[in-house]
Amino acid sequence: MTNVDVPYDDLVDLLGKRLTLEECFDRILFMGAGPEGVQDDVMTFDVFPNRPDLYSVEGIARGLRGFLGLEMGLPSYEVRPATVDFIVHGNVVDVRPFALGGVVRGLELEEPLLRSLVELQ
Repeated sequence: MTNVDVPYDDLVDLLGKRLTLEECFDRILFMGAGPEGVQDDVMTFDVFPNRPDLYSVEGIARGLRGFLGLEMGLPSYEVRPATVDFIVHGNVVDVRPFALGGVVRGLELEEPLLRSLVELQ
């Protein structure tokens, strides 16, 4: 299992609904995560391998919005044809047989989100 740290303030910002820390903790347990504990307003969960969508605070917030009936279904994004080249060198094919890339525009990456993206890798 994978340990995931979920800062309470980040979660309620992403959730769009104010729940107490205890309410968040209890509801996340029903979504496929095992309790590890809470320290300094950071909840820690063991996330089962069959729920990689819960490996980040953003994924937990998305799942929790659905669990609470706040937002159902997958978000929809506009996709356009590529305007940049994505090059994978032949010398990495044995270790990286599949690769994909994307360009996201119009998104502000503040430090907590950037840190979460790096940890998710």
